[in-house]
Amino acid sequence: MLEDIIEFYRSNNFEDIIVTSNIKLLIDKIIIEKSKNLNIVEDARAATFFALGRINITREPVMLIMSSDELANSLTGITEANYQYLPLIIISIGDKEDYINEECFKYVTKKVISDNKNGESIIQELGNYFDEKWFKPLLIQIKEKKEVYKDMSNNKEYYDIVDCVVNSANSNAQIFIEEAVDEDIVNIAKSKDISLKLRKSLYGVVSSFLGHAAVNDNKQYLITTYDKISRDINAFNMRGIKNNIVVIYIKRNDINHKFTSWFECNGFDFTVVKSILEIEKKLSSPNKKPIIIEYLVNERR
Repeated sequence: MLEDIIEFYRSNNFEDIIVTSNIKLLIDKIIIEKSKNLNIVEDARAATFFALGRINITREPVMLIMSSDELANSLTGITEANYQYLPLIIISIGDKEDYINEECFKYVTKKVISDNKNGESIIQELGNYFDEKWFKPLLIQIKEKKEVYKDMSNNKEYYDIVDCVVNSANSNAQIFIEEAVDEDIVNIAKSKDISLKLRKSLYGVVSSFLGHAAVNDNKQYLITTYDKISRDINAFNMRGIKNNIVVIYIKRNDINHKFTSWFECNGFDFTVVKSILEIEKKLSSPNKKPIIIEYLVNERR
């Protein structure tokens, strides 16, 4: 259905398509090769405002494709598009239970189309939207299994880090993780009176962790990924961050963005490592600053 919608969009001589990195794998090679203006943006909120900037210049529609669990984060931008009468077409893809209630978008979109209608009906309504000269955002929700970039926490490196931190931490420490781990690691944590806290979220991971650490004196660890850090990077600029925190995140070595200056100017002890042994050494070293460790891993194939 998605490919049919995109082909119809192009048949009306529109080319601007923006996808979030979370849904990138859904956009197959054929679609990418045919797109003259395809942009991939890391964050749904940034992607939405990026689209608005393009529309303000070109005065033509832009199609924005994201996963359904990212939709709430784009609401601010969609609201702005509504106030400016901009032709933003949002396609949200995901399982039915991820759908946001249409009432949430009732006042900030021209129409919400869900795939309880067939593909032809959606394309017909999209054609009506073009004929009416747009003027307001249009939201299309498609029920389709998402093929998103799998989080780095699915890789062996993630579990190795959790194992390393559990074995290095002292009793009463709290470790925030994003994936369930092996029973052996859980048992070691219990024997050392270490709390493993499972938290899954796309946004606000760092801010939530820092809020928790602010009211705890014990050592607090967050094991996460580069994409979660980049979405919540401003959290590290908060005042009064305690030195009881350790943040370890996994980053592919093909990603060129660097946060070194940002972390260091905000008072963090920032280290880039390439092995678990280096993480062990850093955790065992005395330190009076909050610690951030970037663990570089090879690019995924």
